[in-house]
Amino acid sequence: MKPRAKRPAAAPALLLALLGLGYFLYFFHQIGLAEQPYWDERIYVNAARAYRDLAKPYPNPEHPPLGKQILAFGMGLWGDQPQGWRFFSALAGALSGVLVVLLTQELTKRKGVAAFVGALWFLDPLLYLHFRLGMLDPPLLLFLLAATYAALRFWKNPGISLPWLYLTGLFLGLALATKMLALVLAPVFWTLAADRLRRGEKNWRTLLHGFCACLLIPVAVYCGSHALQGYSPAETWRLWLYNLDFHQYHRGAVNMSSRWYEWLYVGKPLWYFWKQLEDGRVRAVLGTGNLVLWIGAEFLTLYAVFRRRRSPEVWAVAALVLIQFVLYAFKPNTFLQYMVLILPFFYILMGVGIADLFDRFEGRYRRILQIDLACFYLGSFLVFWNYLPYLQGRPMSRQTFEAVGAMGKALPPERP
Repeated sequence: MKPRAKRPAAAPALLLALLGLGYFLYFFHQIGLAEQPYWDERIYVNAARAYRDLAKPYPNPEHPPLGKQILAFGMGLWGDQPQGWRFFSALAGALSGVLVVLLTQELTKRKGVAAFVGALWFLDPLLYLHFRLGMLDPPLLLFLLAATYAALRFWKNPGISLPWLYLTGLFLGLALATKMLALVLAPVFWTLAADRLRRGEKNWRTLLHGFCACLLIPVAVYCGSHALQGYSPAETWRLWLYNLDFHQYHRGAVNMSSRWYEWLYVGKPLWYFWKQLEDGRVRAVLGTGNLVLWIGAEFLTLYAVFRRRRSPEVWAVAALVLIQFVLYAFKPNTFLQYMVLILPFFYILMGVGIADLFDRFEGRYRRILQIDLACFYLGSFLVFWNYLPYLQGRPMSRQTFEAVGAMGKALPPERP
């Protein structure tokens, strides 16, 4: 009698579920401290209201509709209030954190390293801020990470696993229906899928599945999101052309803009919102980064790419970073918030770098590496803790506000 095969342990799935719940509660806690829309949230909340009321012509046509439809759905659940605008951003941040852990483990095969990277997810000021804002970046990031995970699972599978292939196309379509950035990142997913299909059985069925999953599914999702909002095929096509033209030539506010290389060292933090209250205090939200965490992630990313330069998996993740930097290098002006869609891929590659250090030196320097990482985490935590009061929209004294620096904002005179 053959022994019964052991069932896979449920503990990893349960731990991931608890981690996702922890992330969500962390981001959603007191999410309504800033009681009004601010930063670009004002644009998207206004568009979501029009979507909810079917009030054509819809504002904000420069972006596809899905992200704003998600905002409108949140408002349907929680009402037209901060919790409604921001619920799905917090949920996207939680699920994105889980995917970063899964992707890190997929590339490193080290649960401890994946857990360490997951713990760092709590300490990024810019991510924390955006996962508490009703904007398009949180759902877009979730869809891109999900497409990355599905594409890598498909690429690594010894056989042609069609569910992973079609999931790649589905999530790519959801990303494309949220923001046009997905269009320039799509070749990374197409390349992974094409390489795996090339190594499988070469027949017309394989070609058909690749065409359907990688092209027809994304196009169908993109068009479907427009159709749900009442756009005709002709209107959808005109909006597509308008989106391409807008993002090629659009210029934002120059006084708030920065260049891509300034993001690497948090060169230009911004006040996303500030308002002087009747009692003389200031309610403000600062858009900034964690210099210790970012610099560490950047160096470890370079190390990971150098050490794993023969790994297609690592290069696929690195390409999602490089393509964005190249794109923004050619844009007339950019903003620190664009790092939101780059940072998670830095964290994944940082995990690859940490895993390689342990692979090489664990036998002799395991304790030293653990101490170094503990110090790195402590330094990142202290930077985040320092900025936390400026990320939540809590009222602060005028002196506290001025201590950080007005950063180009002209403060009104103090009330007597």
